[in-house]
Amino acid sequence: MSDELAQAEATALEAQQYDYPANNHAVSALRGVITLLSGDTSKAREEFTLAAAQASDLLDNNSRNFRALDTKGLALAGLALCGEGNRRKEAFDAYRSARAINRDAGMVRRVLRLFDKLSEADTRGILREVRGAAEGTG
Repeated sequence: MSDELAQAEATALEAQQYDYPANNHAVSALRGVITLLSGDTSKAREEFTLAAAQASDLLDNNSRNFRALDTKGLALAGLALCGEGNRRKEAFDAYRSARAINRDAGMVRRVLRLFDKLSEADTRGILREVRGAAEGTG
């Protein structure tokens, strides 16, 4: 694990110590990205599954929560990279829904920064179309 990933992992672990339901999904998704980039597909799958469930819980209360939709898109894209290829379409749909609610340039940059980091693990290019949805062009 690179120093940068190790530092990110330590920070995410610290953040996970605090139960803040409005942000738990984002921390779990970030941990998924970090563990996937570190090569631990099994742990990444657990974190992405948790992040998707946490985001879904928030969306049950407010279907227009674009942050939860973005996190769900990231988590589902991560699950696609962990071998659950059928999740790619769900990721596309979650990002598309998020962009229908919020296309603010700053938000899109933030979303793409995380998505592009996750995409470093995409050696087969399976998320190419999903990026367009995250960006708001697909």
